[in-house]
Formats: sequence, C-alpha cells, structure tokens
Amino acid sequence: MKPVSRKFRWVAALFVSVLWLCPNPLAAADSLITVGIYENPPKVYFDDNGEPAGIFVELLEEVARLESWVLNYVSCTWNNCLTALENGEIDLMPDVAFTYQRTQRFGFNTVPVIESWSQVYANPNMNITTLSDLEGKNISLVEGSVQQPLFHQIMNGFGYVFREVHASSFPDAFTEVKIGVADAAVVNYYFGEAHYKNYGLKKTPVIFNPAVLHFATNTGKNGWILETIDNYLTDWKKTPQSVYYKTLANHIQPERSTEILHTHRTFIYALAATFAAAVLIFLFLQKRINRKTRELIRINKKLNYEEQKFRGYIEHAPFGVFVTNERGIYVDVNPEACRLTGYSRQELIGKAVPDILSEEGKKPALNHFNAVIKTGKASVVVPYVTKSSEKRLWNVTAAQISPKRFIGFVEDVTEEQKIRNRMQIMRMVFDQSVNEIYLFDTENLQFRYVNEAAAKNTGYATWELEKMTPLDLKQNLSASRFDELIQPLLNKEKKVVDFETQHYRKDRTFYEAEVFMQLIENENEELFSAVVLDITDRKSKEKELQQIKDSLEKEVDEKTRELNRQIAELESFREATIERELRMEELRKEIEQLKIEKK
Repeated sequence: MKPVSRKFRWVAALFVSVLWLCPNPLAAADSLITVGIYENPPKVYFDDNGEPAGIFVELLEEVARLESWVLNYVSCTWNNCLTALENGEIDLMPDVAFTYQRTQRFGFNTVPVIESWSQVYANPNMNITTLSDLEGKNISLVEGSVQQPLFHQIMNGFGYVFREVHASSFPDAFTEVKIGVADAAVVNYYFGEAHYKNYGLKKTPVIFNPAVLHFATNTGKNGWILETIDNYLTDWKKTPQSVYYKTLANHIQPERSTEILHTHRTFIYALAATFAAAVLIFLFLQKRINRKTRELIRINKKLNYEEQKFRGYIEHAPFGVFVTNERGIYVDVNPEACRLTGYSRQELIGKAVPDILSEEGKKPALNHFNAVIKTGKASVVVPYVTKSSEKRLWNVTAAQISPKRFIGFVEDVTEEQKIRNRMQIMRMVFDQSVNEIYLFDTENLQFRYVNEAAAKNTGYATWELEKMTPLDLKQNLSASRFDELIQPLLNKEKKVVDFETQHYRKDRTFYEAEVFMQLIENENEELFSAVVLDITDRKSKEKELQQIKDSLEKEVDEKTRELNRQIAELESFREATIERELRMEELRKEIEQLKIEKK
C-alpha cells in the first residue's frame, strides 16, 4: 500500500484542525495521530521518495484508512523517537521490542506485530562463529536499541571484553563495519537479512535475544490507538490472504519476489521457453526452497535454544516472576517466587493473588490488577504473608503480555522499607533539630548538608551555606588553627573534638558557639559532622556569675580584714586583762606574806 503523501497529510491535518475548531459533532479530536519514523528497513523507513514505508507503516496505514485516521509522520533517530514518545511529542511509535524495562516508560499493544531476533553481521575478513570470537573486537551497537544492553549483559556474563562503537541507526552500524571503524554490528534479523549484502558484510551464526515487536505509546495515554490496532491484527492474523500476510510476503521475501517477477518477464520476452527450461527452473526453485527450509529449521532450533536460555535467565533471575491468567490465578512462577513466599511451585500454581496477601493488601492488589488490565502495566507496593505467616512487603511491577496472561516482577522491599523509614526519621531529626548541624567535606571543607536551624541562626539560605566552609562562619579562627583541631579526628586519635568559637551571621553580627565535631565514615566517603550550640546566653550568665563572684570575694576580703582588726584589739585587751590579774595575784600573795611576818 502506498503511504499517504506529505502534502495530503498536511492538508488533511489542517482540515481536521478546522473541524475541531468548528462545532461539528462528527469531528474527532483523536483522529490526527503523530507517528515517529526511523530507519530500520524493511520494518519501517523512508523510501527513495522520502515517504514512510515498511511493514509497520503499511499495516498502520491500512488501519488509518479503515478508521479515517490522519497520520502525521515525524522523522527521528531511534533514541530521539523514544524520548519524543515518552515526552508526549509523538503519539505512536512502530517497531518497538517489548522489554520489562520499557514497560516502565511505554504502553504496548497486546498482539505482537512480528517476531524477530538479534544477529551479528561482520566484516567478511573476520572469522566469527561464536560469541567468544567477538572478544577484543570493535562492535557497533545502536544507541538506545534493545540490542545494546542485552549484548553487554551477555558478553559480561561470559567475561568477554569488547569495545563498543556507537551508532545512531542500523544503517549507520552497517556503514561503520563497511568502512572499517567496527569489526561487526549487532542488528535485528529483518534489517540484517535485507541489507547485509548491499554493505558487503557477512552473516554470522551468532544469534540471541528473540523478541516480539509492537506498536508503543506514551504510558497511560492513547490506549484507544493500541486497542484499535490489536482488533485489526487479531482479525488479520486469523484470515489467510489478509493485508497482514500480503504485507509480510512483500517485505520478508524480497529475493524470491524479484525472481518471480523476472521469470514472468522472461516468459513474456521469450515466448519460446521450453518444457526442459521450465523443469530446470522448477528444480532450481525447489533447491532454493529446500535450502530455505533447512535454514528455517536451523533457525528454529536456534530460537528454541535461545528460548531455553531466556527461560534459564528467568529461572535464575534475582526477582520473583509470577504469571497469572485473566482471573488472577497463578499459572507459572520462578524459583525466586517460591523462595519469597515459602511455597513450592506446585503449591503456588492454582492459588489466586489474594490468597497470599494480608487483609490490608487485598484491596490495593485488586486496584493494581484492574489498572494492569486497563493500561497494560502498573506498579504497586503491597503487603503479603509467607507460608510461615510472616508479614513482608512486595514491590510489584506487572504487565499484560496477552489477552489472558499477565506477568508480575516482584521484589521483597521489607528491609528496604525499614531502612527508608529509619532514614526518614533521621532526616526529621536532622531537619527539626534546634541545634545547628553541618556535614562538610574532609578535603575542601565545603558544606554538603546543613539543617534548617543552621540556616535560621546564621541568616544564610541553605543553598548559600552549601557553597561555604566552616572558616566562612568562624572569622576569628585561622585556617591553621582549624587544621590543628581536625587533625586528631583524621588521625583517629580522637572521636570527638569540641571547642568554643564565634559564628558570624550574614548581617556581620556574631554569637558565641560551642562546636562538637566528629568524623563520619562509610564505604564511599568521609565527612565531618559538626553540631553547633548557641551559647551566647550561657556566656552571658557565666560573665554575670563571675562578676558576682568577684564582688563577693572583694566583700569577703573587706569583712576578713575588719574581723582580723577586731580580733587583734580583743587579743590586746585580753593580754592586758591577764597581766592585770597576774599582778593582782602577786599583790595578794605579797599581802599574805606580810601578814604572816607580822605575826
């Protein structure tokens, strides 16, 4: 089917816009659909006339014709197309391989358009038959493609090191191999089969990543487009000789189609073709068919092998994988799912999703399941109960993979949630503390984090403080003196260093401060923590107490001197009194003696 010309599309787009502005009840705001197009023939590309073409384009144009849609095509590189789709700049993207990571960003139609796999094509001088042959080679990978992370993962898994050469499209990847920048390129099978000979490359037997290809939209948006496409694909795939099979035949077997056309021209030009020639042609074609059949058998075996490997990845995945039917009954699980729940595979299969959830988790789980049915994918954190009756917490990301199959990827986030809660409490303590708290770098002393009390007491905004160092606040403290203070912490001689200083505010006033510093260490870095107390009031009280003390000491000194004087006077009086008494005693004795003598 010939794509709609650009001139017609713009006229149609203008016509639709006018209808939208006019009060016409037959106008549909969703009938103008912007579609991203990148170069990946034969699936999607621009032909020699600059018009969109390929398997996905022809199928989409047929849907648009039947639904009276107007398609506005936008040219972009693969990575830019995905970014535009995620940002809502385009409505629809063809030829997107389904991956779990992409379900976080996009919505996919349910019925796969076609299936493909990734294959390595190499410089003809390279002898590449296994993944190990790619070690140490320059490999061209399209930036943002599904092949890029998976190829890295596979090579890293085997411990093979290679050098990546970035490409913006599959034609660029083949060009890099052709000109010698790269030794090999990783592309999808459809593009590779159609073009590797034109670039003078060699097809290798290295195949991986069987993938299903879909139409994609921005997640949560334009679901009606995907639903409409699914309805047509479902009908077309059930109908022999439908536009679906004709389109695939036109693009997937270009060599055979060319031969048939050439044969027809030969019979037209040479009406005298003999029966023997016809037999030779038949035998030739039969030989080609047999060769293609053997190749398909080999590819099928390879796909089965890759499917087994993919199953192996799921079986050894570090997260739980649960597959349910449309009623939420488990039909398949992986070993990690059994470990998480404590149930065996036989025990889990046949259970319904609510059977292993806590009471408070059943309603969120039901809402989550309905959201997956409605939008194609959704995520939720839900509490569940293990076989041993232990309550745990799940992070579930689920997606619909067929009309009656749903897959959920599950991680136990119980401990992570506990850590997050503790971190939240610590953050509250940090932010709501009445004391100033600073964390600063051990190398350049620049503040990393400051709390609200620090900003409030100093008069600086938080972002201003994070450009400063402690010395900016302690202008009466030299850099050398501060270095002396922190050295015992760096040398692990002390765990805490405390000192008193003055903190200067933004308005150049200052307050008395007492600082307690510690060295905080973790696996990645070291930081100083400083807790600062405003001791201005305490200093004022201490000064007042000192003054009272000095006054009391002075008064005590004066009282002491007066008391000593009085004591001295009393001592003098006592001594005079004692001497008088002694003299009086002596006189009495003398009188007594005289009386005796007179007798």
